[in-house]
Amino acid sequence: MTFVFYSELKHVFTDKEINMVNRLYNIEMIKRVEESYSSLYKNRRLTFMCMMINICRFLGIPFSSLETIYHNHSGKLIMDNYNIAVSYSGGYTFCMLSDFKAGFDVEHINSDVSKNEFEVFNHFFKTDIKDYFTFFKEWTRLESIAKYFDNKGIKDFIYNKLSSKQYGLDTIHIMLDRSYIIAISAEKLYSNNNNIQFKCI
Repeated sequence: MTFVFYSELKHVFTDKEINMVNRLYNIEMIKRVEESYSSLYKNRRLTFMCMMINICRFLGIPFSSLETIYHNHSGKLIMDNYNIAVSYSGGYTFCMLSDFKAGFDVEHINSDVSKNEFEVFNHFFKTDIKDYFTFFKEWTRLESIAKYFDNKGIKDFIYNKLSSKQYGLDTIHIMLDRSYIIAISAEKLYSNNNNIQFKCI
């Protein structure tokens, strides 16, 4: 089973929330929050950490599991016994938990992207994108494939010709509220969305 949780980005946190974060997470996660280089990044990280506390309550996961969350050398989130992924977009924080390895990306479909960027994208990725929906669909697909790996990024598509076919990954796209597009990439991934549960938390 795969769960996708989402929550509005918080800007104010109660003393109780801060105390729980400090008590339940390891020093690496706490230090990452404290060293955030902007209030936006700090709020994103705290929102995610508060979300995970509520997710544990909802799924019956022991709070002690939160102490196992850390970032690997490439910045990817790791958690004992679960595949975990987080994505931030459009004032929301999204978190996926699954029992299989997967890449995960979410984007808010909006017109802030200049159509000149379509030309750059088409040049590098050999596509023929002309509209926003197709752009964000392809962007999330590439991001989710890159995030499947521990040490890959978008630049690997440009310089190393990383592709889903090369690694045998399937990608499914799911629309949420008509304005967010979610991409999940994994091996032998079923295209049946009934296996994915969504919850605002």
